Amino acid sequence: MKFNKKIRRALQKHHPLARNIDSRVRLSWVLKRSAVSNKNWYCYFRIPKCASSTVIRTLASYDPFIPFSEKDSRGSLAKKSFSGLRSARALKLKSFVKKYYLFTFVRNPYTRLLSSYKSKIAGSDSPRYEPARQFILSTSSDRKLSFEGFIRYLESGGLFSDPHWLPQTSMLPVKPGDIDFIGRVETIDKDLEIIINKIFGEGTYKGAAVRTVGRTESSSQTGDYYNTETAARVLILYRQDFDSFGYSHDPALDKP
Repeated sequence: MKFNKKIRRALQKHHPLARNIDSRVRLSWVLKRSAVSNKNWYCYFRIPKCASSTVIRTLASYDPFIPFSEKDSRGSLAKKSFSGLRSARALKLKSFVKKYYLFTFVRNPYTRLLSSYKSKIAGSDSPRYEPARQFILSTSSDRKLSFEGFIRYLESGGLFSDPHWLPQTSMLPVKPGDIDFIGRVETIDKDLEIIINKIFGEGTYKGAAVRTVGRTESSSQTGDYYNTETAARVLILYRQDFDSFGYSHDPALDKP
């Protein structure tokens, strides 16, 4: 624990922008996922389970300094090519906000959590998510990896254990009000057009480089997983996300 605190203090000293990151969040999750361009002066705060592969691939398809390949369906090459937050040429938040065009994409918390459950808990055998799966199984009477059991895991201390279900506001190194544009997954094509035209010039946007593999299609399945009780519990867990980004508290209204 002391060692981790020393690392955190050192990183915060190395780049003052890290001071604004939620203390419950592992710094690397935010620093490495902040896609900084020192050529075109923008910074995309990449939040997991918010169409980040599509956004990254789209940026790469228009940015001549970022490699793009149609075969790279998850945008892995592009993600590695972007510099992290430590590379930002600003030592103060005020100058960072002024110098870079800041944007991110968010998603309805109900849908995002369901997508995380389907891809990381129910649909994955990765050892990384084994602690969560074991907790769900050990506290379930029927020994099933249920969605309700996943919510119980989050309520029992697992909320900040992984960036794929971490509150979206906690993945941002700046306040939402300091971000130039906050796009929504539900209106991604329209919002990407605004972003691409802002960065690369009006009329540049010709379409998104959409990721087609590994999608959970959770937006059409909320009614199959949520009831009044589970929706109320998720609202408590992600209340700041709902309020900060203006999403309805009713999962049935999870529409563009």
